[in-house]
Amino acid sequence: MNKVELGRKRKESFFSVIKSFEGLTHEQIRGHIAGGIIKKNGEFSKSALANMVGYGTEPATFRQNKDMKASIIMTELLIKEVLGNAAPGKRKDNTTIGKERDSKFLDWIETVGTETPAPVNHAGRLYKKGLWAIYSGQDIADDIKIPTFFYRSDDVKDAIDSLDLSIVNNQVSNTIDMSSESIADDMGDSMTSAAIRKLKQENKALKEKVELLQRQAKAWEAEANAASSKTKSLQQEVNKFESLERLMPSGKLPH
Repeated sequence: MNKVELGRKRKESFFSVIKSFEGLTHEQIRGHIAGGIIKKNGEFSKSALANMVGYGTEPATFRQNKDMKASIIMTELLIKEVLGNAAPGKRKDNTTIGKERDSKFLDWIETVGTETPAPVNHAGRLYKKGLWAIYSGQDIADDIKIPTFFYRSDDVKDAIDSLDLSIVNNQVSNTIDMSSESIADDMGDSMTSAAIRKLKQENKALKEKVELLQRQAKAWEAEANAASSKTKSLQQEVNKFESLERLMPSGKLPH
């Protein structure tokens, strides 16, 4: 198995494993804690998780892959919600957990710009990745990913947009300049976009080349079939002629 195939298998296995930890009951989580896959604080044992994923996965893989890291953080938040709020034996559905997550974030974002500094990007706007890093306690240098509830929850989206507008209108007194981090993000996004465009162009050119070769192959196959048919016809004529020769002792054809 080459590196590309190994990476694909590893990624598929990871998301299959991490999905299995969504919507767990309090007892189920406690069972995983007893089994060593989840710690008492609701976080994953990265070594145990790596073993579940397989395909040579190392704990460091989860730090290096931003999609995996973001998925782990979001799943850990859901697990912590259940451990912190659910009574033993009571199941919380994802909708309830999501609402509680949104409520906690909304309570916190009200302090941003006053008690908590609001992260500002190089364009003088709210730096959303920095906002998530501050809230989740992550290092912005770890190439973190903005969670989906920033966009899917209307209340959260409205609160973020309102904070952004306040920053633009210079109505926020407590800010932190993250221009260099946001510039690095934009450069990375631009490089990624350029790389994707290049790959798409190469893929298109490769497809066109394959299609051309397929057409040529069909043409050659048709020519080969025609030649084969002609050869077969000629061989039949030769066989008929040789049969007549054998019937004539003198080797001469009858008049």
